[in-house]
Amino acid sequence: MNWRRVSRQASKSNGRSGDRGTSRATTFMSLMIFAVVLAIALPAPAASKQAKPAPGAPPELVGHWGGSPSQCRSWNRKTEGVTSIAPTTYSSCGGLACESQIRSHSRTKSGFSLQMRGTFSGSNWRLSVRIVDSNVIEIGTDGSISTLVRCTEADAVAGIGLSAESDGSLTSAPAAMFSALYALAVPKEACPELTVDEQAVQVALSVARNAYARFLARSSAFRGDISQSVASSERLARSGAAHAVRQDKAVIADFCERVLGAFGERGTLYPNLIKDPRRRA
Repeated sequence: MNWRRVSRQASKSNGRSGDRGTSRATTFMSLMIFAVVLAIALPAPAASKQAKPAPGAPPELVGHWGGSPSQCRSWNRKTEGVTSIAPTTYSSCGGLACESQIRSHSRTKSGFSLQMRGTFSGSNWRLSVRIVDSNVIEIGTDGSISTLVRCTEADAVAGIGLSAESDGSLTSAPAAMFSALYALAVPKEACPELTVDEQAVQVALSVARNAYARFLARSSAFRGDISQSVASSERLARSGAAHAVRQDKAVIADFCERVLGAFGERGTLYPNLIKDPRRRA
């Protein structure tokens, strides 16, 4: 065997292998240098920032909320049974014990977290709110969850002519008395262009007075003067009805038209108590 020839061939082969190894090493080093240069040239990614709490309540929650249609009816005149969220206050009843200041809010995956402070107690607490849709929310406090629906103008319209505490019917004498006095107050307090059939109102009031007197006479717990009690109830109802008309007019855009739905020709409460003289018979 010619060992010199083999040696030369091996030397050439090793030379070629060395060249390939050197080439790979050079390429790898070039990539590493490029990566280092690129990392230096590009700005570092900004650290994720957690949103800071914003003051007050989120606009999405501002409004009046009820747990049922009956709770939302006449929401604009109620102090009980309606949850009211203002830009800086939260209230679930008419007393200060039910009111809290909304210190701040932060957004969560499902809605909002509100940081509260009791107006009366001064204690801090948290209210969790899950947004179901724009008009339905779930609120959670101390493990209790309630579903609430946004009260709208339509709910105020449904309460026209009814006391805020009414169940929606005129089966009780005080409810009937309030509705008749509400109709009587409409032209004076809100709609001077409308007229009231005062004779029909007086008939309705007479029926309500007599029914209330009979109720008191049958009550074993009543010990007062029946006539005085009936008259006192009517005075209170008259003042409350006038105030209710003003409150309804303030939130119902076309109140003077809507009120005819309760007391007009085909009224749902007292038909033909209120008329619009501008309309042809």
